[in-house]
Amino acid sequence: MAEQDAAPADTAELGDPATRGRLEVRTGALQHLVEHAAATVPGTVTQRSGLDRLRGRGYPHADITVKGSTSWVTLHVAAVWPCAVEQIMTTTRDRVQAKATELSGTTVAEVDVVMHLVSADPGNERRVV
Repeated sequence: MAEQDAAPADTAELGDPATRGRLEVRTGALQHLVEHAAATVPGTVTQRSGLDRLRGRGYPHADITVKGSTSWVTLHVAAVWPCAVEQIMTTTRDRVQAKATELSGTTVAEVDVVMHLVSADPGNERRVV
């Protein structure tokens, strides 16, 4: 059996946290966090067609701009009409901004939500959250 490296007994041995390194969040990781957070909002639907799966598109889909440790998000989400559009958009914006900031350790300065209203066509493959 291989021996595991023992962790330092005292965190003082590691030195000042500010000098140990830095956190770098890649745009793709932040995009995944944002899209996952949006998919958990009640009223939104996850919708992907066959071609969308190949291109990695569909709903929800986020476009991210990152400068330093600050990011701006344009988020496309879908909901089945009729629905409470304003409430879904507000909840989506607030949840995405809070979750992405918390999980990424970066500042999400702005989240613009673009709502796409879709019909409840049973031929569409979707997951209602």
